Amino acid sequence: VMIAGFDGIAAAAWGAYDLTTFEQDAASMVRRAVEIVTATTAMQRPAGEIAISLPPRLVERGSTRREPATPSTAPEN
Repeated sequence: VMIAGFDGIAAAAWGAYDLTTFEQDAASMVRRAVEIVTATTAMQRPAGEIAISLPPRLVERGSTRREPATPSTAPEN
């Protein structure tokens, strides 16, 4: 079983958890939100639906890390 979290909270890195997580760039999210609000306010009209995608970063830790296969455990072809 492999487990992964999201949002990259600091506790995920604690040795007791060693949880793989997806970190999101909060600074970029805030910057984009401020840009949208500022632009919408300047236009003095609702922005409507806006979709923005910011790529997360995978931080692989012990909860999903796979050990390299050894000759005795390597899958046979």
